Parts: sequence; C-alpha cells; structure tokens
Amino acid sequence: MVEKGAPDTARAMTYGLTAATIWGAWPIVTSIGVTGSVPADLVTILRFLVAGLLLLPFAFRGRMTRTDWARSLVLTFVAGAGYTFIVSNGVSLAPAAHGGLIIPSGVLVFSLLGSHFFLGDRLTANRAIGAAIIIAGICAIASARMDDGLALQGDALFIVGGMLWASYTVLLKYWKLDPLTATARISVLSLIVLLPFLPDAIGPLSAAPVGDILLQAVWQGVMSSIVAGVLFGKAVAVLGAGRAAILNSLTPALAILLAIVILGDWPRPAEWIGLVLVVSGMAVALKVRKAAPMPLVVEAQKV
Repeated sequence: MVEKGAPDTARAMTYGLTAATIWGAWPIVTSIGVTGSVPADLVTILRFLVAGLLLLPFAFRGRMTRTDWARSLVLTFVAGAGYTFIVSNGVSLAPAAHGGLIIPSGVLVFSLLGSHFFLGDRLTANRAIGAAIIIAGICAIASARMDDGLALQGDALFIVGGMLWASYTVLLKYWKLDPLTATARISVLSLIVLLPFLPDAIGPLSAAPVGDILLQAVWQGVMSSIVAGVLFGKAVAVLGAGRAAILNSLTPALAILLAIVILGDWPRPAEWIGLVLVVSGMAVALKVRKAAPMPLVVEAQKV
C-alpha cells in the first residue's frame, strides 16, 4: 500500500538532489572564474545581471506589501548578492573542494538548529549526532591547510556562507514564501543593489574571454540562481528546511570528484578524512537503511 503523500515526498527529494548536484559543481565553475579572468565581484554581477533580468516578470507576482519586500531584502543578503559575494571570495582564497564540503555541511548543521528553534522541527538524536560528526569533518578539512592563512580565511567565509544559506531555508519555510517568487525578488533586488558597480565592471568584462563570461553567466545566472534555487525551494516546501538541507549530502563527494577531474586538485589526507566524516555525518542524519535497494533511502517521515 502506497503511503499517502509519498509521491510528493519522492518528487521533492528529486528536486532537492538535483539542486544539490548543480550546487556541487558551483565551486568548481566559480573557481575557474575567480582564479582566471572573472574575479569574485564580477561573478556576483554576472549572476544577478542574468538572473535578475530573466526573473523580472516573476518578481511582481503575489503579495507586494512593504513587509513582503522587506523580507525579500533580508533574503537578498542571506541568499542573494551578499551570499554570492562572500562565498565567491572564499573560493578565491581556499580550494574549491573546500567550498563543496564546508558550505553544504554548514547549511545542514545551521538548518537543523534553525528548524529546531524556529520551526518546531525536532532535533532528533540522529540529527544531533550527524551534525556533531559533520562539525568534526569541517575541522579536519580546515586542519589540512593550517599552514595557509588565506585558505583558512576562505574556509571561514564558507562557514559564514553555510550559515547564511541555512537562514534562507529556514526563513523560506517560516514565512511560507513561494519559491519562484522569492528567487525572482532576490535576483531583482540583488541586481538593483549591484547597479552602482556595473560601470566599473564593463572594462574587466570586456577584457575577459567570451567563453569565460558565458560559462559564468549561464552557470551562475541560470543554473545556480534559477534552476537550482527554484528546485530547492520546492523541496523545502514539502520536506521542511531541515530535511531539504540534508539532501545536500551529494554535494561534498561531487565537489571532490569534480575538483580532481577538472582542476587536478587532489585532496590531502586530512581532507579525505574530513570528506569521510562529512558524508558519514550526513548518512547518520539521513538514517540510511543498510538493506535499501537504492544507494540512499531516506526515512522522510521520521528524520
């Protein structure tokens, strides 16, 4: 007998996992830009120049009270221009794989705490233990670059980024916002915030290779901002902030793999240990069943 609501849950999990896959590639694509011809400030501008214009018609759907736009302004910092600028600078300082490990880990930990205190989504023993293991993994990852002050600064920015995005997942659920409308307003307001910086960006953008600009514009402005943002928002609406954040469990392994294949950046021993701890912590929080026919089966109603 199929449990009522199971199709919606499965669909929401698919949305969340697809978003996680897109975001898993984000640090790698961003690293190609910020270590090449498209620095962090230009990455941020490209992201919201594209997303803001594409989503402009959707930003004026639904309620448009002062409170609604004030909330959108808050989200612009925690999931829009503020978030993107912080984590893009992190990628310019620390290995891209660190971003793929630390950001989703921070999102999970801070989302679980936020959901517990603000959404009444109980912090179960599995979640608490999993979060503790993840924190140990983050510490192991950071310890691998203790001799590199810039890398540690980048890791700190990744932790801040995780906290900001976790705030977005909690607020999205707490304020009961439509995912597409929220994403559109974040993108449009981010573009407005960045407008004063556009004149200074014209020179560097015109000097960058067209292929580099197109890669960043499409991945940042379409895939990461719109496609992944809307899919993740739909996952949050069904699963809740805590469960949706857990679905980012694919991101660390994918980020490590892509960093090796695309950037040739092999992790150090401590970073491998950190990866194992992070993935193990997520598995504990997910309550993965050993006998499951699929690689990961989530007991969505119990997590």
